[in-house]
Amino acid sequence: MTFDQFCALRRTTQLAWVLAEGRYLTPPEKQAGGGHLYYLDDGGRGYFVEVGIHEQLQCFVVQRCFRSHFLLAEYAASREWLPEVL
Repeated sequence: MTFDQFCALRRTTQLAWVLAEGRYLTPPEKQAGGGHLYYLDDGGRGYFVEVGIHEQLQCFVVQRCFRSHFLLAEYAASREWLPEVL
């Protein structure tokens, strides 16, 4: 599924797709806090999806998706880790 197709989906469908098809990148020592990062392939131009917990509903939600490696570096720096992507 392409990035644009993914972004056009409803959030609940996005979450199901990420959990079924995404490659989980968050290391075990960072899983307790913050978002969980997944990688989805898009014909060699993959993208990243952050999944977190909705505090009020107490359920998993897609928080954001991006394909920029600049945003990936920003994301990783804010969590003090850098995922191995490919």
